[in-house]
Amino acid sequence: MQWEQLLEEKEKALEVEVEKHRGQLDKVKQELEHAVKTRNIKESELLETIEQLRAQLDGQSTTISDLEGNVDLLEGGMQVLNQQITTQSHEMTKVQQQAAIRIRY
Repeated sequence: MQWEQLLEEKEKALEVEVEKHRGQLDKVKQELEHAVKTRNIKESELLETIEQLRAQLDGQSTTISDLEGNVDLLEGGMQVLNQQITTQSHEMTKVQQQAAIRIRY
């Protein structure tokens, strides 16, 4: 009888320990699932941010290319204007010289 009681107490103690470990296992499993879920959310947010930054960089690269084209165009326009100014300056000098010669005679 005492032996049976010891066996029964042993079984109950084993059941208590098994349930305790199952509870701990379930808790650890839930924590792990939560950590994985959180990591996946953060990874998704980072990938989205990376895509947004890429799009922004592409847009800025296009803007820079457009601005470089505008600078080249403006430099060409300035060269043409400088040539025209030089040509008109020479023509004005000739006109002044011709006028001075006509005034003398």
